[in-house]
Amino acid sequence: MKQLHFVLLLILLLAACQSVTATPTPPVNTLVAATSTPQKAVGKSTGTPTPTGPVVHKSSSDANASNLIIVSDQFIVNNSLTIDSMTASEAGWIVLYLDKQGKSGGLQFGPEVTYAPIQAGKSSHVAIPLSQNFNPSINPSTLTGTLLDVVLQTNPTDPNTMIRNNKTVVWVQFSIMANGKRCTFCPAASATP
Repeated sequence: MKQLHFVLLLILLLAACQSVTATPTPPVNTLVAATSTPQKAVGKSTGTPTPTGPVVHKSSSDANASNLIIVSDQFIVNNSLTIDSMTASEAGWIVLYLDKQGKSGGLQFGPEVTYAPIQAGKSSHVAIPLSQNFNPSINPSTLTGTLLDVVLQTNPTDPNTMIRNNKTVVWVQFSIMANGKRCTFCPAASATP
């Protein structure tokens, strides 16, 4: 009988020694979206680099915002740019502006580059062709390596119609990646030479 107790005690000790608590770890290739820092009447975010892709930018840290733009740094592919995801409370326009470098205070954008209509609701992979409604004074081939600002508006040619979430203009900044590199993040596409 003592041997049976000894065997059971030995089994329990071995089982206790082998129990390991696993700590869950996130998958390596999970994209981490950048969030914006609250600012006065400005909804610009700063991006966070990810090991598996370009920097992702959001116009708001609230994933349930009634108006939201999510865009990645990208190459010009097939003469167009792509907004990863967007939510609009009403039909309107997505307008791209050159970023006004060295701006100080307030909300200021550079010259308008192009615009495209959007529908109300949530949309994914919204392509913005650079061939229509394009500012003739801007050459698409010179956009690589520059920053663009994306803004939601109710009228594409009137900057006074910018859509706001709680008095904050819905906009975000992203960059056009430099020429001469292959677009490793775009399926079967390469950067404009």
